[in-house]
Amino acid sequence: MASLDGVEIKASLGTKGIEPAMERFGLTWESGTRRTIWFCEAAPTEKSTTPLGDRHVVVRLRRAAGDGDSDSTVKIRPFTPPLPSPWDHYDGDDQLKVEGDWTGESHPDSASLVSTQPGPEIDAAVDGRSKLATVLSGDQERFFARYAGDIGIHDLRALGPIDAVKWKPEGLGFRLDVAVEHWAVDDLRFLELSIRTGHPGEAVDLQAEFAAFLRQEGLLEFVEGATKTSTVLDHLARR
Repeated sequence: MASLDGVEIKASLGTKGIEPAMERFGLTWESGTRRTIWFCEAAPTEKSTTPLGDRHVVVRLRRAAGDGDSDSTVKIRPFTPPLPSPWDHYDGDDQLKVEGDWTGESHPDSASLVSTQPGPEIDAAVDGRSKLATVLSGDQERFFARYAGDIGIHDLRALGPIDAVKWKPEGLGFRLDVAVEHWAVDDLRFLELSIRTGHPGEAVDLQAEFAAFLRQEGLLEFVEGATKTSTVLDHLARR
């Protein structure tokens, strides 16, 4: 825990919990920040529909609406700290972080490298007008190669789009800020509630507090165990 930058604690609500949560927290579709998300995967094989995911590597592209900041992410999850050299002394332009990524009883650590990207370049990469490598930084490509084994950037294809809406509501009555994000793709819908702490040692107690908060708000019964990323990625790969 001492080697982590922080811990993010998540709770994903199934379809039946979306409207109750939005009503309880005063959320409207118009008040959220919209973005479009794609995941990148290698072609399915006889053994797996998500070969990259089997190597615990996630590549995500997020396109903000309008002129908002868009980005690309290479994430390793689960990940066992510490970071190997040269990443343990990284001083590049991208954002590198190692944190706990907790959902229910699943408490893996993750390492991610995030790079800000122009929205139009992401558009061109996902619709085939340019290569996916154009929206990954050089550091991200090296980080990817460190963990992806025999899968190269050129083997990836963009899967999506996922329509996302994110809110950062205030005054919910919890001692930390609660982020709320809705994902929709085909007939799948999720509403994820998350909190983040920069003090990993308090994460166990904080997760219990968060569960109590959701129970108090009448939402705990809608919480599902699987993460939205794994569920959606598997769906998109099979589609």
